[in-house]
Amino acid sequence: MCLENVFVDQESIFTMIDFQDCEKHFYVFDLAAAIYSAMEYSYVGGGNIGDYGRAMTKAILQGYQEENNLSPEMEDQLPLFIKLKEVIEYSLMHMYWKKRG
Repeated sequence: MCLENVFVDQESIFTMIDFQDCEKHFYVFDLAAAIYSAMEYSYVGGGNIGDYGRAMTKAILQGYQEENNLSPEMEDQLPLFIKLKEVIEYSLMHMYWKKRG
């Protein structure tokens, strides 16, 4: 939570928002963003990060496919969408660094 995501109106009513992951993309990007965020916030070290990422991705995909169909073609494209999320996050980091620096 950061103050940039909190709005206070004239009646002192607080509204919290976070638009960081509200980019307009193909639906598989939503799945890639969830996988990326799960990796970013849950890996604590002590193991092989590649193995951890594959296990995390497998678990998220299994849960996703309980409710939605994901074609093999879209599953094959998932690594590209995860890379896109990584590029977007990298760009945001530099944008924030420039504001603070």
